[in-house]
Amino acid sequence: MATEAASTEDEPATGGDGADADPGTATEAGADDAAPEVRGHPVAAFVPRLAVWAGIIGLEVAADPDPALSLMLIALAGVATIVTDSRLSWERYLERYGVPTREAWVPILMLGLMLQLDLVQPDGLEHVLADKGPVLIFIMAFALISEGLRRSGFIHFLAYRLTDRGGANTTRLTLYLFLLSSLLTYFTSNDIVVLTMTPIVVSVAWQARIRNAKLMLLSQFIAANTVSMGILIGSPTNLILGQAMNIRFVEYLFLMLAPSVMALMFTFVFVTGVNWFVERHGASRNRVLRWLVGTWTYEDRYSPPRFSEYRSFTPEMRTWVGVFTAAVLVLTVGTATNTGLLIAGIAIGIAGIFTLRRSARRRDERTGARFYARTLKVLPFGIVFFGITYFALADAIADTEFVREDVDEYVTDHASSHTPVASWGSMLASGGLVNTMNDLPASALAGTVLERVEFATPFDRAVVVQGALAGLNIATYVTPVGALAGIIWFDILRRERQQRHAAAEATAGRGAFDVVIPTRRDLVVYGTITFLATTLVLGATNFGFVALADALLSQPGHSSDFAAAPTHAFWTVACLAVAAGVLVAFRRVLTAAGVALTHLGDVLVVLTQVRLWASRHRLMAASLIAGALFAASGVLLY
Repeated sequence: MATEAASTEDEPATGGDGADADPGTATEAGADDAAPEVRGHPVAAFVPRLAVWAGIIGLEVAADPDPALSLMLIALAGVATIVTDSRLSWERYLERYGVPTREAWVPILMLGLMLQLDLVQPDGLEHVLADKGPVLIFIMAFALISEGLRRSGFIHFLAYRLTDRGGANTTRLTLYLFLLSSLLTYFTSNDIVVLTMTPIVVSVAWQARIRNAKLMLLSQFIAANTVSMGILIGSPTNLILGQAMNIRFVEYLFLMLAPSVMALMFTFVFVTGVNWFVERHGASRNRVLRWLVGTWTYEDRYSPPRFSEYRSFTPEMRTWVGVFTAAVLVLTVGTATNTGLLIAGIAIGIAGIFTLRRSARRRDERTGARFYARTLKVLPFGIVFFGITYFALADAIADTEFVREDVDEYVTDHASSHTPVASWGSMLASGGLVNTMNDLPASALAGTVLERVEFATPFDRAVVVQGALAGLNIATYVTPVGALAGIIWFDILRRERQQRHAAAEATAGRGAFDVVIPTRRDLVVYGTITFLATTLVLGATNFGFVALADALLSQPGHSSDFAAAPTHAFWTVACLAVAAGVLVAFRRVLTAAGVALTHLGDVLVVLTQVRLWASRHRLMAASLIAGALFAASGVLLY
């Protein structure tokens, strides 16, 4: 594929949503030339959004609609205002200095409007700060840890090893990054993976000289928000809904094991299919295809770097990997309660600042006021204002009469249909909430509703809860504000690209190498088709596995209440066939793409060192494994 051609045809020239085009995504040849063309676009893009706000305020004053409707309209208008690549000139200026812009000032104005209209009460804000504040503190603390990993060179080190394992094949490299992100997400969380993996992927693109990294970065974001459904600490949304439904760690693990495995395999197959489709048809003259995927084209081969400053695993990298591991363990323990999460977040933040300062002293850098200013600059402060506003909005919606009576009654009537419809419905409903008000307040609202629902059987409850949790996770990649991770992601992309391009310009001058990164429009298109496809498949497989569990646990010769529907047998067989099809497709795609799962262990040098240590201390390793198995079995029995 001719990447140079695709690069110069980025958003401003495609005939697509030109108002939302990001001039920062232009490549080396057209970055400066593109700026005059888009100079007036931010204002043109903002005027329709301003008209929407005027209409909402006019409706509220003239008609006094139901509070639930007013709050939903405000939530939608807020999302529409924030989800755009267009930024006013003063916003661009503030962004260059790390000051939060639209993700901060729009929610602040929304909060003021809701207070003025008596849609949100001041005491509700106090409840939000006390109940949801620890989640925001935890995210900020891990931002410091990820910055330390970047400064130590560990991110560059992983980038070098990944480009070497990719075998100069861009699609294979993309898939390795996808699997690595999925693996890390399952054992940490989506926010942590977005914070740590995004700079790695950007570094990979720069080291491999991949000019168009849109598909690589988009697939990494998909991976970071898919397998997160598999474990209670995989996403803050899991914690919030799990607490509402009284689902403990082990119960959650078994409830979401099959959905997370199916989601991983299917999204892997789907992402590979998108890459192959773009490789074959990305340069098509068809106007629809060109509008959809024309700016995603890439070269199918890349040049692995022959030399790298970060080829070796240094002591400083080892220190930061240790800090990161300790932070994850502290987080695992601290998620039991809000107080524990708050203490864990503060402890992780203090450890991050202390280690950053010590590393700066070793490099003979200043550790005074300039050091702290530089450190604070990397923190995504915009999510604090966004999170507080939308949490307050979700609490207010949950307390409205419409939700307490109409919504609760509707969910109760349709949650026990004994068909995949309930699974699909819960995924689409939770996904809609995610992209209306963000995943964290959406999980709080969904948990409030589901805890009041009366399910006919425990299996109906399992199907609906699985669907809700899956939707809350996989819908986060539909819009940039679907999750706080999305806001963080675009902020990291912008900062990483600016830093690397500035360094390249200092060396090579005006014609320095640059990389095309995704815009918000790219995420909406890519994320929507992935979400809808995954919902279709995952809703079916969830029902199939729950039906299988019901059949295995039922008494011989007696059908359960869950299997009472006349079409139950048909749906069960069809859904299990879909699961088998996903498994076969996953295996075939691995073979066709030349992806070896064992290479992931080689990339993660920490795992390699663990294996070497275990080979030298076999008795100690065997004792630790036996102890871990004993402890795990005790937890399961408990």
